[in-house]
Amino acid sequence: MYSQSAPEHVIHHRQYVHRDREGAHLRLMQDYFNDNPTYRPTFFQRRFRMQKELFLHIVEAVQGEDTYFQMSHDARGQDSLTPLQKCTAAIRQLATGVSADTFDEYLKVAETTGRLCLKKFCTVVIWAFGAHYLRRPMQTDI
Repeated sequence: MYSQSAPEHVIHHRQYVHRDREGAHLRLMQDYFNDNPTYRPTFFQRRFRMQKELFLHIVEAVQGEDTYFQMSHDARGQDSLTPLQKCTAAIRQLATGVSADTFDEYLKVAETTGRLCLKKFCTVVIWAFGAHYLRRPMQTDI
């Protein structure tokens, strides 16, 4: 006689990896955004494919459009990634075509978070800037 047993339910626990998000934010600030940054503006433009002022304008805009890009706390009650870290991960993926797991060591952004940053960033940028910059070409443009 054939007997089918109930499927076993396996509980998977996610492993927490302490990534020192605060230290990564401070390094990012020192490297690119402080008054006397480690890297000159030419490095910034090469790595992000835009000037720092435009980058900061985009960060401010997406921060105002979506709460995901605002400071919050994670499930453990720790500070989340900063808006600058999230936008940096998204923009660097777009600018250089690298994968999302590239930013774990420098920005302390996990691969899944990096992909989510990119997806949400693109959606918010289209929402915030689409009407002005993503319009259909006019006759004078053609």
